[in-house]
Amino acid sequence: MSVLTLFVMLLALAAPVLAEDISGAGIWTEILVVGAWTPAVVESGGEMLAPAEFGLDFRMELLEDGSCEIMRNGRSETGTWSQDGSSIAVQDDLHGEQLFALTEDGTLTAMVDEGVTVVFVRDGAATVTGLWTAASAASGGESFDPAEVEMELTMDLLEDGSCVLTLNGRNELGTWAQYGANVAVWDANGMAQRFELAEDGSLRTALGEFDVALVRDGAAKVAENVAGGEKGM
Repeated sequence: MSVLTLFVMLLALAAPVLAEDISGAGIWTEILVVGAWTPAVVESGGEMLAPAEFGLDFRMELLEDGSCEIMRNGRSETGTWSQDGSSIAVQDDLHGEQLFALTEDGTLTAMVDEGVTVVFVRDGAATVTGLWTAASAASGGESFDPAEVEMELTMDLLEDGSCVLTLNGRNELGTWAQYGANVAVWDANGMAQRFELAEDGSLRTALGEFDVALVRDGAAKVAENVAGGEKGM
């Protein structure tokens, strides 16, 4: 049983009232396009997949002069790119034109197949690396500190894309990726959990029937009631 699944079960015992989903607003306002872009997550059929799991090996660098350098499956290519509002068109001789959509959270998205979307992030974008601790759990408008019921959940997001999930001393290895204000975490079984970076600097997610907020070490603790955020996660 994964750490996140066990945490949800323990929360249900501590506070059995149901809660609705929450959503944190994105914090990126300045969108930069020039730079190197790599895939962070693949969204397919409502699931989040790691690019490697999807067999995707891709990197592109958009240069200021309108040219670009692309690396596909170890093969280097050159091409051109142009921007029209939120649309980015990348052209190369081998694959023709590929369209990307620039989103408000600073990511690029591209549909590579029917129902399959790849989300790309730019090198140097804001990162959520660090140790995160569950500070609040909300259910039905009521909230409590998990530590008060002897549940300590931490999530250590490492720079190499790996992570360590810990519940009351029990460790589990996983992987993670950030795309804009979203963070995808895959546990040891490959199960994905989506987190959102809120304006107050917390990471928020719906775990089972609970809205959980995590804070990074060194940051001020978030308000106890995390149920008051916008709906629609």
